[in-house]
Amino acid sequence: MKMSRAACLAFALAFSARGLVAAPADDGGKLVGAWRLVSWESRLADGSTRRNSMTTGSLIYSDSGRMCAMLMDPNRAKWTGRPDDAQVRAAWDGVVAYCGRYDVHADEGFVLHHVEFEKTPSIVGTIRKRWFAFDDAGRLTLRIDPAENGPNVVESRLVWERVSR
Repeated sequence: MKMSRAACLAFALAFSARGLVAAPADDGGKLVGAWRLVSWESRLADGSTRRNSMTTGSLIYSDSGRMCAMLMDPNRAKWTGRPDDAQVRAAWDGVVAYCGRYDVHADEGFVLHHVEFEKTPSIVGTIRKRWFAFDDAGRLTLRIDPAENGPNVVESRLVWERVSR
């Protein structure tokens, strides 16, 4: 999969900062590494479950306390020429991408993502709280803090598997 110059630059910048606190060596230390998205599902207020269309994703936690996440809808329409406004909007809406520093609160079971780079300017400077757990297969589940969920979303969970070379 090709990565755009902007995405490469964002990843490089996110991991070039120094002097940041590293994750502890306990359960929070298990976060360190590269992860591939397995699923993203939300439970709605009516009891139904909805799979997110963003089914492709990469998440990286460095041992220097930096993180970067990029998710996308792999079925976004491909452009054959100069995109119109609707195509640009669909491409924009079909991607989540942000990077920054992270702090692990292992005893409480959550990680804070301090957003420093994001496609939406008004989100830069915010903190995203993710509740984390590991299953017996070594998969990571990140649950979006309820305060960040959209209307009618009771719970939103992303399941990740560790990526080896």
